[in-house]
Amino acid sequence: QIGTAADFWGDIPYSEANDPAIATPRLDPQLEVYAAIQGVLDAAIGNLAAGVGAGPGSKDLVYQGNAARWTQLAYTLKARYYMHVAEVDASAYALAKAAAALGISSHANDYTTVHAGTAGEENLWHQFIVRERTEYISPGAYLIELMKSRSEPRLPEYFTEGATNEYLGAEPGEGYTSSLSNLSDERLDPSFSQPIVSYDENALIWAEAAYRTADEITALSKLNEVRTHHGLPAIVAAGPTLFSEIMIEKYISLFQSLEVWNDWKRTCIPDMTPALGAAIIPARFFYPTDERQTNTNVPAVEAQPLRNPNDPANAGCNSQN
Repeated sequence: QIGTAADFWGDIPYSEANDPAIATPRLDPQLEVYAAIQGVLDAAIGNLAAGVGAGPGSKDLVYQGNAARWTQLAYTLKARYYMHVAEVDASAYALAKAAAALGISSHANDYTTVHAGTAGEENLWHQFIVRERTEYISPGAYLIELMKSRSEPRLPEYFTEGATNEYLGAEPGEGYTSSLSNLSDERLDPSFSQPIVSYDENALIWAEAAYRTADEITALSKLNEVRTHHGLPAIVAAGPTLFSEIMIEKYISLFQSLEVWNDWKRTCIPDMTPALGAAIIPARFFYPTDERQTNTNVPAVEAQPLRNPNDPANAGCNSQN
């Protein structure tokens, strides 16, 4: 996915990437790639409204050809990518708020993966944890302890108890032991539908964007919609406390989503510690080795930045600068 590639690496091949006559496509600036994504999403929304093309119909495994659901997904993605540029363009918050208002309107419209559960068609986490790399990784202590401290009803939805009948996560750098929790049976089910873009994400983008545009009433309302759906009581909060609650709720709700990393880079929430005594938590990925070896436009490691253009250094994030 182009947006995710831009999130990871910043400047990436895009405008020349599919031209067979160009063996070494240039790197398009990250912010231009995000703008191009917005253009593609706008075109998709226009085509869906106009009924252009027959579409896949029943062969559409997620939405069964429902144009309204695809349109909502497109608006949520627009809101997502507006948030990805908001550090360098504060006007993006208002655009994200407007897009989220037209985005995924219910959990029934979540965009999720579809798996038959048969060999080779299992949920990715089942393949990774159960079939291929048992005892390779463990859930992190930060999230588990956070959920315990908040009496989170989703704790057993996400994790199992360890051998000591407790929910325990691994500290940074800690290896697997049987006392640590694992992903829940639900999350490891071969046919589990992994959320990719969800109502929770849309509502909490809406909440943050509303807060950033001085609309705390809407921000609190959207936060409490998500909390209520997950069996949590509505809260009353304002100012920095409200903002923190929005981002912590998003951190929990988007478990296993790459978006929590993008949120952390933008907001410094949650306040995390690097693993193994490292100086920083990565804010950017280095280009893959095979990409550097085959495309002369990709800079050497020592010439690459530590941060992407959409994410300038933020003094509020400990261990990130």
